[in-house]
Amino acid sequence: MCLEWNRGRGDAESYAEETIVDLMPRFERPDGRNRWDSPLFEVHPASGAGDAGDAGDAGDPGDAGAAAVVRRVADAVLGRGSAPGAPPAAVSRELVPTQATSNPALSETSRLSELDRACQEVIRGVAAGQGAGGAGGAGLRVAVGGGGPELRLPRPVAMAELRRHKVTFLRLVTANQLSARVGTDSRQLFAQYLRQNVT
Repeated sequence: MCLEWNRGRGDAESYAEETIVDLMPRFERPDGRNRWDSPLFEVHPASGAGDAGDAGDAGDPGDAGAAAVVRRVADAVLGRGSAPGAPPAAVSRELVPTQATSNPALSETSRLSELDRACQEVIRGVAAGQGAGGAGGAGLRVAVGGGGPELRLPRPVAMAELRRHKVTFLRLVTANQLSARVGTDSRQLFAQYLRQNVT
């Protein structure tokens, strides 16, 4: 049937017959018992008949093949129950995310990139404050990021040391040693870490 359809497409749109013959064994037959194939709707082009639901359920004799299947697909998509002969569970079954379909690593990655961005803001604030000479007194006072909290350091800190503190801070967060303290403002958390560790 596939080869016959291919021949009817004309030379410009048809595939070489060897390509189609090579592709045929690579496809596997859908199985309505598999979650990714359910609900399963079948159309049999040779006979014009169609069936839905489990692989063995026959369509209504009075239905006109493909039109009946299209109606069943619409019922399944719109959640209107099922046509006669198809079980309702196969038509509107709610899918629950599993480990294969959810991606927790991505959210963890975005959380780390957000923390990294916040640390960079703090480091830029410290560098800008040190470049401007900071405010005198017992230590160096710098603003953390745009409108963030003020950070008071006992001495000027080199960029290499700030980067080392950032790497250690991110390592502690990923090891969940600081997870209980991670709040909405990551800049403030990193500033607090610097206050405690720059001596």
